[in-house]
Amino acid sequence: MEKCIQKSISGKTYEKHVIRPFFAVDNTRSLSDDGVQALQKRVMEVLKQEPYMGEEVPIRWFNFEKIVEALVAKKTYHMDLDQLLTVTRQVCRIDDKEELTAMLNFYHDLGVIVKHGHTVVLQAQWLIDLFKQLITVRPFDEVVSRERS
Repeated sequence: MEKCIQKSISGKTYEKHVIRPFFAVDNTRSLSDDGVQALQKRVMEVLKQEPYMGEEVPIRWFNFEKIVEALVAKKTYHMDLDQLLTVTRQVCRIDDKEELTAMLNFYHDLGVIVKHGHTVVLQAQWLIDLFKQLITVRPFDEVVSRERS
């Protein structure tokens, strides 16, 4: 299986992003599987190499995560930056614009939010789904049947 995977990614542009070794995992055995344990160990090793690991994050920044979760739970998937800043100042009690910017950039870099211009996407999957709708080409038969309905 490993050779098959290696062959299929060989020469692809994303090959350099695939971390080795590959792990054979029996997902019916869960945590008791040696492959799962080895994979967990490797994931932790890779995470420890990330530049943001070990950084101290102010506790009030975690309140921002809770804000995002609450907004998404209410099906608010994006906000104007100024609106989000107002909510963040009230709940997280961050008045320093520099800290606010650093926090938003931090969560953007982690992929928790997507900040672009004056818009902040609170759930990346929502944006991905939106893009999928825009770029998905429906089969001709499906388009014709919708137009006739």
